[in-house]
Amino acid sequence: MRPGAILVLAAGMIAAALSTRQPAVLTALAIGAGLLVWRSPGPHIAPLVLAIGTVVSFAIINPFVAVEGTTVIFSGPHVPGGLLDLEVTLEEVVYGALSGLRLGIAILACAFVVLRADPDLLTGLASRVAPRSALLVALAARLVPTMRRDASSLSDAARARGLVLRSGPRKARVGAASTLVAPLLASGLERGLETAEAMTARGYGAGPRTQLPAPRARGAERLLWLPALGLVAIAAILLIWIPPFQCYPVLGSATDPGALAVAALCLVMLVFALGVVERCSPS
Repeated sequence: MRPGAILVLAAGMIAAALSTRQPAVLTALAIGAGLLVWRSPGPHIAPLVLAIGTVVSFAIINPFVAVEGTTVIFSGPHVPGGLLDLEVTLEEVVYGALSGLRLGIAILACAFVVLRADPDLLTGLASRVAPRSALLVALAARLVPTMRRDASSLSDAARARGLVLRSGPRKARVGAASTLVAPLLASGLERGLETAEAMTARGYGAGPRTQLPAPRARGAERLLWLPALGLVAIAAILLIWIPPFQCYPVLGSATDPGALAVAALCLVMLVFALGVVERCSPS
């Protein structure tokens, strides 16, 4: 898909997540972002596991580095020097979980962009801001599979000449494989020079910079701008009108009517966005 609306939608999710600590709003954003990633083609399991692991790890680590809260869950022995706080409170766990949830939403939003946006159009969009950096990223992305094929060919040739790469102690395998680093580096540099010569022969840098022509957006794809801009507006509403959720010294109310209404609206927008991207996906 064209990256414009997808980038704004992801930015809206991140902005809304960073604008509040209301549990209902963050939960709705996490569910919606998780659905968008889950239904995306490609390797979507890794970002989901990473997001869940972030929430869990923050909830576990925060009680040992913070000394806040009044509702004690567990009180361990005193540690000399005060390097660790072994008194775990409910407020510390909730604060850590909410912080991890915000980061998890950002992870899912970035994964959604990577999985759904057209990589060539995304690189072309970045080239308007940083053309040399975008070109470097595009060339590196396209040369990685080539280097993998070169590494496979080098290892096959080395084994044909009697070099043992896949048996014996680990130290011996690492030492044998390290002998292939120099020829692989040399082949990569040579391929880079060939690419530079080909670009020069085709007139790179000799005239005005051109851009990849983007296909016209379909009608259904334009609908994605509605939830994208809606989430950006919600981020502003969360900053201005919705009161912050209190974690310390005691937990505040998680059933604020305004926060619940915003959470429901966020979930509706993200489900609508999911329907739009599903409709735009090739069958």
